[in-house]
Amino acid sequence: MARLRWINQQLAEAAERQEFRTMAELNIQFHEAICEAAHNGMLLHFVRQIHDWVRRFESTTLAHPGRAEAAIAEHERLLQAIEAGDAELAERLAREHMSNALQVRVAML
Repeated sequence: MARLRWINQQLAEAAERQEFRTMAELNIQFHEAICEAAHNGMLLHFVRQIHDWVRRFESTTLAHPGRAEAAIAEHERLLQAIEAGDAELAERLAREHMSNALQVRVAML
């Protein structure tokens, strides 16, 4: 949890500086760290494949106005659910997080 919170804090600091490449890489680190913490190799494999595809986009959804702040808050709520041991809430929040990012990506296209 400490590592996840540290990554999310670094993401927030990069957002303040509008360092979009750094933000994108920290976001990837955050998602992969969750998979690693879950000790789920298959999930990590799939997430890394998705990240390979996402890196092909010229811009990050985190550059879209308001998305970085929203994603950071979404990460924080997800971490709170994980800490509380509420798997159902964590799953719902993770799905919402992915859906929100998808909506922004589609809007950017």
